[in-house]
Amino acid sequence: MNKAIDIRKQVREDYTWITDVAEKVGAPGNPEVGIKVLKGVLHVIRDMLNMEEVFTLSRHLPVMIRGIYFEGYNPYEGSVMMYNREFLNRFRKRMGPRNGDYFEDYLRRNEEELINNEEFLSRINGKIELDENIEPEEAFLAVIEVIQKNNSSNKLENFKYKIPQNVHHLMA
Repeated sequence: MNKAIDIRKQVREDYTWITDVAEKVGAPGNPEVGIKVLKGVLHVIRDMLNMEEVFTLSRHLPVMIRGIYFEGYNPYEGSVMMYNREFLNRFRKRMGPRNGDYFEDYLRRNEEELINNEEFLSRINGKIELDENIEPEEAFLAVIEVIQKNNSSNKLENFKYKIPQNVHHLMA
């Protein structure tokens, strides 16, 4: 079954996401800022997800933004390990306390590979590439709000544990 694609509708949807992000970071009417913020935040989030999660999240993005999301993606590079207490608690509940303790010990032994809140926000700041002074937490929040506004929140619930705990509350 072939379904006709309404190009104008797709472009309007992408443009709405872009202008919504620009407005939320204090640059209303500046779509270039919206694109750069979306790209920077989405790339940092993407690089923390495993391949299945990357593609799952992509299904919730409009067509052009999905292209921006995948720009430069290399599925053969490992995702960044993030230490998150909620994820560890979920793991313990599902796999049992001994496995949870083993996993926590593993994380502690490999702490140098973990990314914390400060590093997460620093990566966003480094990816945004703007002359304007936009705080990385503000950029992250703007992108998450736009994604949540355009998707049901339960679709995004599975990605919360990948985000550093200090920023996690922003996704509520």
